[in-house]
Amino acid sequence: MISRLTKGENPIDLATAKSYLKLDSTVDDDLVQNMLDASIDWCTSYTSRQYRAGARFRLLLDDFDDRICIRRSPVTAIHQIQYLKNDVWTTVSASVYYLKQSSGFPEVLLADGQAWPTDIDTIEHGVRIDFDTGPHAPSIDQAKMGMLRLVSAMYDDRGDC
Repeated sequence: MISRLTKGENPIDLATAKSYLKLDSTVDDDLVQNMLDASIDWCTSYTSRQYRAGARFRLLLDDFDDRICIRRSPVTAIHQIQYLKNDVWTTVSASVYYLKQSSGFPEVLLADGQAWPTDIDTIEHGVRIDFDTGPHAPSIDQAKMGMLRLVSAMYDDRGDC
């Protein structure tokens, strides 16, 4: 399970969205901002790609695995890996693992000669990996256009719900 710890910086600001919608007034600023946030969240969820710069996420696992796939891309850094040992969160040394970027999703792999801790509590979500992401550069322009179109559709249909 992946959860977002910090939101990060939107790839599209309110002024750009208002310009796309051809709005001059500030009356609907809160509404447009909420729709913009919702469209970015939807695109992120649908594509499993990160479009906000500087967002931090947490991946929860039940146990360590030799190859840990992180289904958010791109991952810019692993902030920390922790596991429960006697009901206390214990940090794994950064020398034990490394981040492998690939054409698919990034993976956390063991460094040569290293092993994951074996004294982990047997509990659901006993491992947590906090990682930072950056914006997904290759398709960001197309994604931004899709987000703006989604905001436009939501704004046009705002009275239907």
